[in-house]
Amino acid sequence: MALVKETELGKITIQNELFKDMIESACIIPECLGRIWLAQKHGIEADYNENGDIVLKFSVVVRFGEPINRICIAAADDVARRIKLRSGQLPASIRVNVTGVKSKNIVRRSMEVIREY
Repeated sequence: MALVKETELGKITIQNELFKDMIESACIIPECLGRIWLAQKHGIEADYNENGDIVLKFSVVVRFGEPINRICIAAADDVARRIKLRSGQLPASIRVNVTGVKSKNIVRRSMEVIREY
């Protein structure tokens, strides 16, 4: 699914693959490396809010024993920085859904960390 915006100059289309690349890159920054992974079974949702700002939602798996809130915020901030570099503006918000915790096996979890900019 792509994020599409109509402007007076034409149509702007952003593929989810771009967001996926940004999220995967955020998962390997020093604060997150080996502590957080993009959840394979859950998608990435990108949309615009009423002000025309990007709203992004994605799912991750976190390593057992890690501070979930701190790692999710670090990943969200890195993704927001990458969006700002490409588009010139920060997203309105990024929602990080923790769908599992990885130890020997992946244990299902359901929590959400929301970072508004």
